[in-house]
Amino acid sequence: MVFVLFFLSSTTTSIVSILPCACFPASHACLRPSSATDTGGKYTFLNWLNVSTVPYGSLFYSNADVISAYETYITTLLTHVNPYNGLAWGEDPTILAWETGNELGAYIGKEGYPPAGWTSAIAAVINKHSSSLVIDGSDGFYNYSTKATAPGLNVDAVDIMTDHGYPRNIGLLDAQIPLASTANKNFLIGEWDWTNTCGVTVADYIAAIETQPYLGDMIWNVMGHDAECCEYVSHSDGYSMYFPSGGPSYLQANKLQVVQHWYRMTGRTVPSTLPGVACPQPEF
Repeated sequence: MVFVLFFLSSTTTSIVSILPCACFPASHACLRPSSATDTGGKYTFLNWLNVSTVPYGSLFYSNADVISAYETYITTLLTHVNPYNGLAWGEDPTILAWETGNELGAYIGKEGYPPAGWTSAIAAVINKHSSSLVIDGSDGFYNYSTKATAPGLNVDAVDIMTDHGYPRNIGLLDAQIPLASTANKNFLIGEWDWTNTCGVTVADYIAAIETQPYLGDMIWNVMGHDAECCEYVSHSDGYSMYFPSGGPSYLQANKLQVVQHWYRMTGRTVPSTLPGVACPQPEF
């Protein structure tokens, strides 16, 4: 089964990652959601078409049959009509942006950044069916060891560069912010570790984000109650935020910091406690 992940922001606007999203391993040292052992991603398309996945799924970017299949997949998604509002997904004004893939290059480009030509071609397919913005799906765009940068920085059709903050690393942010600015791109931290696992403090990471005018962020991931409002929908990857009162008690303070941060980022009055959530949720 193929899944589309909607990353819900603190507003009604959403961001869509075109590739199926993986479940993230607990280890930060070798975070590789694009690997063959994870769900979805470039390896799925290669396996569907019996194309070699060695090395690191590189033929995803050059095999004509695989590219054609992926472009067909994108077209099918963007032209799908939402039965609730009668709009094709590509025409829906509540969708801020479409991402070219999910963590395609793996952590700091370990599996190789997507080539510029491929990113341009995929962005063209997106733009053919949607007026929403385009996000480069490389998963970070600077390797602090090799100093390599993602080619997506130089693709005119890309509006937003993105990274995932595992672990929280202000030094990496400081290196990437001027790269995005020079390339005239916005910068989105599509996910970051809001738990106590590792990296700088949550407060320091949030402060670093809030000092930048063209830097936004979301976390992985906010989980609510089931339809009967009996229990939280579970996703046991270690990063799920069960809002408002689920999960370990020691993470409640971090949860409040994240919520207060998003209230500040969206110009709203900052709450002193976690806002309540109606349960069950109102029907559509």
